[in-house]
Amino acid sequence: MTCRDEILAAVDAITARAGDEYFTPQEVIDYMRQVGTAYSDATIRVHISARMCINSPKHHKKKYDDFERIMHGLYRVLPRLRSRGPRSDSSTSNPLSRSQLIKRAKNLLKRRPEFRSLCRGHTYELVSVSMTTGEIAIRFQSGAVHRVAVQDLIAFLGELYRVGCLPRDYFRDPANSLRVFGTKSWHAPGAAMFALIPVLDERARVTSHCGLAVLRKGEAP
Repeated sequence: MTCRDEILAAVDAITARAGDEYFTPQEVIDYMRQVGTAYSDATIRVHISARMCINSPKHHKKKYDDFERIMHGLYRVLPRLRSRGPRSDSSTSNPLSRSQLIKRAKNLLKRRPEFRSLCRGHTYELVSVSMTTGEIAIRFQSGAVHRVAVQDLIAFLGELYRVGCLPRDYFRDPANSLRVFGTKSWHAPGAAMFALIPVLDERARVTSHCGLAVLRKGEAP
C-alpha cells in the first residue's frame, strides 16, 4: 500500500471511532504505528499537511484533495471522501442538531481546543462543554470566560442556512439580533460564535470579508 492508502485507511478508522470527520496528524501516526507501517512520522505528516490537503500550498506536483486543514494540527475529511461510507450527516442541507453540535464540540475539546477569530487573528479556547446545561464555555485572550448556549448556535446556524451568507456585522443590527436570539444586543461571545461555527460545521465557509456562507447540498467544497 502507498502511504496515502495507509493514511486513508487510518483516517477512516479514527473518524469512524470518533463519530465525526475530525482528526489530528498525531492520531494518524499513532494508529499507523500500531498496525505496523513502514513509513516515517515525517513522511506521514508531509502527506497529510501537503500532498493530501486541499488548502495547502501547491509545492508538490502530485496532490490530492482528501483533507482540509481547519486550524493548526486539526484536519477534517472532505465531504466527497466521506460519501464513501455511512457518515454522511453533514452532506444534507439541514443545520446540525443540538446533540450533533455538542458531540462535535466535545470532540474538538479533546483534540484541539484552540480556534481563531475569522479575521483578527485572536485565539479562543474551549474550556468546557455541558450536555446537561447545553452551554459551551470559551476563554478569550483576555482570560475572561464567556458561555455560549448551544441553542444560540442552533439559532445562528438556522439563520445562516436560511439566508445563505452572513456578513460579520449581521447581528449588530438590533432587528436581526432580536429576531434570531431574542435580544437587541450583540454581546462579547458573538465574535467567538462566528469563529466557532465553521469549526463545528464544515458546510460553513469564511467569506473574503470575514463573514460566513453556507455550502449547499450538492455544491463542491
